[in-house]
Amino acid sequence: MQRFGLVVIDPVRAFTDPTGVIGQIHPAEQFGLILETVERLASFAAVESGPKVWVTSLYAPGQFSEGDLDHPLAQLCADPSGDDCAWDPGLLPPADATVLTKTDLDAGSSPAFVEATEAMVGNVEALLITGFWLSACVAATAASCGQRLAGRLPVVVPLSLAATRLGLYDPADDHPAIVDVATSLEALRAGGVVVCDAPDAWQTTLTGR
Repeated sequence: MQRFGLVVIDPVRAFTDPTGVIGQIHPAEQFGLILETVERLASFAAVESGPKVWVTSLYAPGQFSEGDLDHPLAQLCADPSGDDCAWDPGLLPPADATVLTKTDLDAGSSPAFVEATEAMVGNVEALLITGFWLSACVAATAASCGQRLAGRLPVVVPLSLAATRLGLYDPADDHPAIVDVATSLEALRAGGVVVCDAPDAWQTTLTGR
């Protein structure tokens, strides 16, 4: 049995590159933790031998701007050939990865994703949900996986391998409560998802020993 199944959510420039579409709204320093996480995740994936799933996004114009096509986020991942949909150079899909596209925050809305993760049951010790952004797509995907796989496969979010912009960790930052990191992680834990500092800590976190 392989130790981990690895899911990497949205390792694309829109979410990892300070010069991308989101970087046009938030200053570059907001991406500090993201850039560090890209390096850690790339190093981890390079030595991980279990099954891997790389997930990118294709959204409709205006999907995240309430239909306002003049909003900076109106074209977020709306053009699969655009720079923002390009893989981060540090996180190109490995040759053995399943690559798929989601059209919603939750990768579980993709039948191909469900098929790929169901195939891991009985073949890995735990399913790691990693990538960007922690309190949006990563959290939504982990929550649905936790519900679907409950009792069959532990779902783990290792915080060293998942990140978002710095402001979403700060309760004083002006952001919707739904994308607040602390709020999102509390909801994940309540839903049975294991949230830990690093992959190797998942069993200790789960059992408390």
